[in-house]
Amino acid sequence: MSLEFDFPTFLSPQQLDDYLARGWFRMRENVFTTHYYIRDAALLSTVWLRSPLPNYRFSKSQRKHLRHLNQRYTITFAPLALTEEHETLYQSYLTVAQGDRSESIAGVLGDLDGVVFKSQILEVRDPEANNRLIALSIFDLGEVALQSIVGVYHPDYGHESLGVYTMLLEVEWAISSGYQWYYIGYFTPGFSTFDYKLRLQQLQFFNPDSQQWFPIEQLDYSLLWSSQHIDRLQALADFLENQNLPTQIRLNVFYDTIILHSLEDTYLAEPLFLDMRVQEGLRMGHLCYFSIAEQVYKLYLVDYEARRANSRHHNLEGRWPVHDSLIRKTHFVAEATTPEALMQLVWGS
Repeated sequence: MSLEFDFPTFLSPQQLDDYLARGWFRMRENVFTTHYYIRDAALLSTVWLRSPLPNYRFSKSQRKHLRHLNQRYTITFAPLALTEEHETLYQSYLTVAQGDRSESIAGVLGDLDGVVFKSQILEVRDPEANNRLIALSIFDLGEVALQSIVGVYHPDYGHESLGVYTMLLEVEWAISSGYQWYYIGYFTPGFSTFDYKLRLQQLQFFNPDSQQWFPIEQLDYSLLWSSQHIDRLQALADFLENQNLPTQIRLNVFYDTIILHSLEDTYLAEPLFLDMRVQEGLRMGHLCYFSIAEQVYKLYLVDYEARRANSRHHNLEGRWPVHDSLIRKTHFVAEATTPEALMQLVWGS
């Protein structure tokens, strides 16, 4: 499944390790996994990352970066306890941060009253500026694994690459504390904000098809789930265009709403689909999507305006037109592995 959530009231260190090893991560006080990221009306893939820590070696430039900033700033590690100073720094960080961000650092972490995660905070201060807090990061501890949750810095110090600095400090701390794995969340090919994570050494990525981790050098971008959707639907669109049947690839921003409410049997739960209506604006019409799990095209007759819904992506403009209502699957028509085979089932030989 492309999106899953779990809502534990307690997690042992061993249970957290298990979630992380299966490509899950923390969101607020819960854990989740996803394989898509929507940005500027484009469908991207999330690629979960980790580094094994035994025999980890910092690069020459990373060692230089650490030495340079260690000489200028003071760092402390402590069990997590949020203060107003932390929130003030986070609000400053939001003025330069890219991507979807919580409105507060408390919002990043969720309910801290419930004991779900064992968390640490790293603070970086500038002694020459009245011990000013200039960066922080927060990470959770498993038994043998550490997951990095958030890192922020003050815009005045943006030139220092403090986000990378806190990441390296976390790795250094994890190694010295005997941890085996460092999990940094995901990066999204096509959206460079998270590319700094690729600076880690011995990096591995999680393959959702095999449920295994592989060296990042083996990542095949054409096999990313978003790439498969786009390539397969474009192939079908091109085939139909050659038959003088124009179609339109559209973004279904409510796919996650359908999954979270377990409505996949009734509504479309795929993020990208081919609009095959003979006339734009018709309520009823055909639709095709590519099933990643089954590796087939699926053709349906659908109700395009079955139900209005709210989404943070509602007014997106970008690569794909955004469909702004839930789509009800009314009648299954056919499925096939190629555009030619699919349309042969529809048209006959």
